[in-house]
Amino acid sequence: MGNLTLNGQTVLTQVGTNMPEFDESFSFLNTKINRPAFCVYNSGNNQTLGTANLDTLVDFNNSYVDDQSSFDFNTNKYIIPNGFDGIYAFWATILFGGTSDANQYNYAKIGKNGILLTFNSQRCYTTSMALTCNTFIFINCVGGDTIELYARHNGNTGTAVLHGTDGNTIFGGYRILGF
Repeated sequence: MGNLTLNGQTVLTQVGTNMPEFDESFSFLNTKINRPAFCVYNSGNNQTLGTANLDTLVDFNNSYVDDQSSFDFNTNKYIIPNGFDGIYAFWATILFGGTSDANQYNYAKIGKNGILLTFNSQRCYTTSMALTCNTFIFINCVGGDTIELYARHNGNTGTAVLHGTDGNTIFGGYRILGF
């Protein structure tokens, strides 16, 4: 196929040999490209991390998108749906604030099936400082795998607060390649 014309306008021109072949019914739009996808947040209370040096699951209670209804709000884990094996991109942003211990590090960590895979940390220099930790990873996943977001702080005596009331702590992902 050379060109695809819609309402008299050329919308696709084949270039090279690796262009996909699409029919004029646009049936390619119903494929599983970048699906499933989810993005969750907490629209309720802030979450307090009490114990230092302990990875704690981040609480969520709402979603911007969850096209397969695969985020389990009871366990705070995303469950890869059966039939959607592939490579996924996951990201998270945690807004820390209200720390009671200066000079501590705060961490955002993504795990798969309870095993931590990646993290990012930010140092909090004062007790009134708010900061964000962002992390991102590509992971091979199969149906039934769980993906989790953990938060951690290493304060000696204090606590850290994850902001949930303003939706600034989010966690999401989507499949980028199926197999």
